[in-house]
Amino acid sequence: MHTAAGPMEALSLLDQQKEHFPVIVSDMRMPHMDGLAFLREAQKRHPLSVGLLLTGHADVNVAIAAINEGRVFRFLKKPCPTDTLAKVVREAMHQHDLQAAEKDVIERTLMGSIQVMTEILSMVNPVAFGRTTRIRDCARALAQRLDPEHLWHHELAAMLSQLGCVTLPAGLLDMAYDGRSLDVQQRHAFAAHPKVASKLLSNIPRLESVTAIVAAQLPGAPVSPQSQDNVAHIGGHILKAAVAFDIHLHQGLDPGSAVATMRKAQPPHHPEVLSALESIWSCQASLARRSVRVIELNTDMILEEDVKSSGGMLLLARHQRLTTLMIDRLMRFTRSKGVTEPIRVRMINDSNPRVRSGGAQ
Repeated sequence: MHTAAGPMEALSLLDQQKEHFPVIVSDMRMPHMDGLAFLREAQKRHPLSVGLLLTGHADVNVAIAAINEGRVFRFLKKPCPTDTLAKVVREAMHQHDLQAAEKDVIERTLMGSIQVMTEILSMVNPVAFGRTTRIRDCARALAQRLDPEHLWHHELAAMLSQLGCVTLPAGLLDMAYDGRSLDVQQRHAFAAHPKVASKLLSNIPRLESVTAIVAAQLPGAPVSPQSQDNVAHIGGHILKAAVAFDIHLHQGLDPGSAVATMRKAQPPHHPEVLSALESIWSCQASLARRSVRVIELNTDMILEEDVKSSGGMLLLARHQRLTTLMIDRLMRFTRSKGVTEPIRVRMINDSNPRVRSGGAQ
């Protein structure tokens, strides 16, 4: 149990605490800020926390406001008997567990569905899919450092960031990724793909932050103001950096040169995001390289080079972590049409927490 002498001290404690508090009990009448205002601010910092409000004044209007705003789970009048308070705290803990479980199910179900969609995309358009997985891995690694509380928002936005590209001709994608000159019509078509994706996503409830992040991915696109949506604000900068970084890698730059180039970009990238990106890829530089055959591939490997069929068709693009579906697809190609071997990969060291959860870490 943590205690605070007043609302400002309590908010400071919430800012310092990485793990959210399951239950927050607040007095109503306090200096600088009343209990309702405090719980409103507390919920912004720790959305899953369940609020209890204690007051010595039987104010019906306060009780109505507390219930209508949805910030307060129970409204208790002082003096509150110890056994009553203990009972209500236990109920609040149960409510917290229900909310956390529901959130977990929703997030895992949604992420699983999106994962299936993107892996099907790998069969239809390996160029767009390869880009999606690389951007996702990079964005996830950045979010783990910069905004771990909302990791799933950033990962989901990255996974959906190239959704609009499926409407573009494959040749145009190759030209844009390679940095080749585009005419006016081609530039407009490519620049519109984030809007296409965000328009599709706008039909899905509770994905407002994700939609705003996707819309902000290209250079010059506005990022949501921090005052309106902090998740979309930092997420826009993360995705913008991940997309630019992937383009530089695709065009042949090594990670260090890519970050150096991004530091000179106009408009500039967020300095904190660039510092995190530089640190992540410095860690990845130490990963062991290996040449393997298709039969030796596993999900603890990152592709060091493009994988092509024996006939020269691109199957998987470099700089992405292998999944079970990718490996199965390569096995089928090996048996039917043949795959160019050996394949250069980087080995993920799962004992290192910075390289555990994604290809860019």
